[in-house]
Amino acid sequence: MWGAIFPTTITFTAQGGGTVANAIPEEAWATANIRFLQGDTSDRVFAKLKKLSSKYDLSMEVLKYRESSLVADTKGEGYLEFIQALKQVFPEVVVAPYLMVGGTDCRTLQPISTYAIRCTPFVMSFSQLNCMHGNDEHAFLSSLDKCVEFFVKLIEQHK
Repeated sequence: MWGAIFPTTITFTAQGGGTVANAIPEEAWATANIRFLQGDTSDRVFAKLKKLSSKYDLSMEVLKYRESSLVADTKGEGYLEFIQALKQVFPEVVVAPYLMVGGTDCRTLQPISTYAIRCTPFVMSFSQLNCMHGNDEHAFLSSLDKCVEFFVKLIEQHK
């Protein structure tokens, strides 16, 4: 698991080539999904891949890409306001920032906000966390009150 959290990762998600079992295909292809580590650049990663692919006489084409999202400033005013509201509504919570490697929609907010904090202020059980983005994904209705309270506090205290 740790290998997927820290470095830039590459996963081959689709591939193709021959169509019959008894003949070597004239060409084959593979599509890679690359998740850039914050601070890594597409130029740097693509240069490494081009060098590696040329070593094996392979060609490489970039179909589409986007740079990694910005990392929130944990000493910034917005983050501190966020923590303050969180502690008011969930006093028992320990805040532990971490690197989210998923392709969230926060990237769409970058033109209007330098940093976006990815947080779901819901109390969830381990079984709910295991269902995230899968079968039976759900949140308890009883968690909604605290979620709304959090966002009200955050908006009220914003300077």
